[in-house]
Amino acid sequence: MSPAALLRWRRITGKLPSLDNPRPASRADCRRGPRPCPFVGCRHHLYLEVKPSGAITVAWPHLAPWEIPETCALDVAEGGEHTLDEIGELLNLSCERVRKIERQALSRLHEGHGEELARLWRGEAVRHQPAADANDLPEASNASYFASSAGDR
Repeated sequence: MSPAALLRWRRITGKLPSLDNPRPASRADCRRGPRPCPFVGCRHHLYLEVKPSGAITVAWPHLAPWEIPETCALDVAEGGEHTLDEIGELLNLSCERVRKIERQALSRLHEGHGEELARLWRGEAVRHQPAADANDLPEASNASYFASSAGDR
């Protein structure tokens, strides 16, 4: 960080970033951490975007990391539901781009869990199969059933 950037950080947060403070190990540690979040390298930080190819882009090229509206995606998620416009503003994306990402994500989810997701989307209860009871096991001895199943794994 440049000296000017350090001074801006100190003016905004009231302290200088410390290399002695390790990155939070859990969400509980992160939740109590400083805001704006100084850990730009965190996978949940909203300043950088890492593409599947490994390319890194700055989501907010005209702002410093401590100047963006929100720095942590987990904080945003804990805030509840957001409109596409709100998400676009938080991620520096157009509303249409957010809509496209939403469609792609729902499509991927649908590929793996189509019928269950469709019922959830319609507000229907999803019925899960009850756990197997010892009486539901095959007629043969339960011990022999488990012994044969263990060998198959």
